[in-house]
Amino acid sequence: MISNLRIKNFVLIDDLDIDFSKGFNVLFGETGAGKSILVNALTLLSGARSQFDKLNDEKKKAIIEATFILDDDFISDHEYLKEYLDDNVLVLTRILSPNKVSTLRINGETVTLNILKRVANDVFSITSQGEQISLMNEKEQLNIVDKYVYETYGSEIFSEYDEKYNAYKKCLKDKEEFLENAKNNDIDIIRFKLEEIEKYNIKENEIEYLENYLNESNAAQEMIESGKALINLYNGNIYENFADELTHSLNMLSKTSFADKAENILEKWNELSDLIYDLTSKFDEDEYDEEQIEKANERIYELNPLIKKYGHVTQKIFDAKKLLEDKIGEADNFDASLKEKEDKVSKAKDELVKCAEKLSKIRQDCKKNIVESVNNELSSLGLLNDGFDIQFNKKELSNDGIDVVKFVVRLNKGKAFESLSVAASGGEKSRLMIALIASFNKIKKFDTLIFDEVDTGISGNIALVVGKKIREIAKNSSVIAISHLPSVVAAASNFYLVYKNEINGRTISHIKEIGEEEKIKELSKMLGGEDNIEEGKQLALKLIRTQTN
Repeated sequence: MISNLRIKNFVLIDDLDIDFSKGFNVLFGETGAGKSILVNALTLLSGARSQFDKLNDEKKKAIIEATFILDDDFISDHEYLKEYLDDNVLVLTRILSPNKVSTLRINGETVTLNILKRVANDVFSITSQGEQISLMNEKEQLNIVDKYVYETYGSEIFSEYDEKYNAYKKCLKDKEEFLENAKNNDIDIIRFKLEEIEKYNIKENEIEYLENYLNESNAAQEMIESGKALINLYNGNIYENFADELTHSLNMLSKTSFADKAENILEKWNELSDLIYDLTSKFDEDEYDEEQIEKANERIYELNPLIKKYGHVTQKIFDAKKLLEDKIGEADNFDASLKEKEDKVSKAKDELVKCAEKLSKIRQDCKKNIVESVNNELSSLGLLNDGFDIQFNKKELSNDGIDVVKFVVRLNKGKAFESLSVAASGGEKSRLMIALIASFNKIKKFDTLIFDEVDTGISGNIALVVGKKIREIAKNSSVIAISHLPSVVAAASNFYLVYKNEINGRTISHIKEIGEEEKIKELSKMLGGEDNIEEGKQLALKLIRTQTN
């Protein structure tokens, strides 16, 4: 629902900030007070061409901002909106600057005109002579029919069609990729690449084994060299002289009060000598195999062209080899492979066509109930009781079937059916939209509807019906209607008076919400009760009871 509208420095409005409630909101007031300014402002929010000439003060920017609170069901039908929402709140803003720059925002983030159009047209619809709501779009008309199908038959047919359509597209893609690869593959180059791999006769995990072996051998070699350096020190003259001096000094020390410490040092020295002896024996046993290491280095050097091309993982070379073998196999069996893929495409298409025809029949079976429902609404609104029909035409297979659905109407007997966009204008168009929305409102979620010129060319009983229809629609959608008919105003739940006055030589339009007492007073004026206040009040109360019960 639309919860707030802010308009600043636009046409006759200086600064307007108005809250709306759920249900049926009606704007009314004297002619020329500025009711149409609201619709004009909302058309800009829906992506209409910038109107820089509408700035009230040409030196200041105009701001138009609408806040919507969307319910979970509506959001689930429009999943893409989630990226823009903040706790189900959506704020659309358009700023017109004096330097003729238009700024568009959604929840404070600058967006393109196309994004604003898409979001706005899904969130609210304006029915007036110059505007087209989403129902005018043939794609949306197909969606309406499919919602009836879903309500009547469930989702099984759509799931089945999606599955078969995806299978068909996959088969087509496989065939196209096969032909593209065949066109791009030079078989001689492929054979050369395969021979290049095969000549190395590489074994499974060979690169990893060789590199690991060489790494371990290098580490062992470094350890052995370090150990031998220690042994050489042990066996050298420096060590022998040091050992003699140490032994002599310890013997002298043993004759003093430090005899215990001298004995302890001697024990440690003997342990060190034993360890070095053991280390010498170990290195003599574990001498590394230089010949084996040399062979490993030579093999790695030999495989280096493959390593540079495919990396250090042997399996990647085997994968590349398999791919090359497959390409050669496909080339050798091109005709057979192509026929196999074409057969798969043909089979998948046959299954898809059958499912599309089944879906088309189900859609057309639902047509009768849809047409009957809309025509009943048209009749109640003073239009032809057979003025609505649905035309089905065929198209190429697509993700939504083979049907082109077109809603058509005729508003006069003997006239040919025409599309919604050209068949009506002004009040007729508004009544037509009311009939369609009243019929579809339970299966299609309209968040916010703005009705302008809804009462053009109607009066009497039809006007009463229009008011009641809009009230009924407002049970499922937020509605704003601009009207000068008492019967429409009386049907509303929330009332907003549009008026104007002069401030410092400038005419300024205002909108204010009014309560029960002022509502009755204004309705009384509309009914001509200014001369007899009490009689006008009674007429207003009677009309309210008629329109709200």
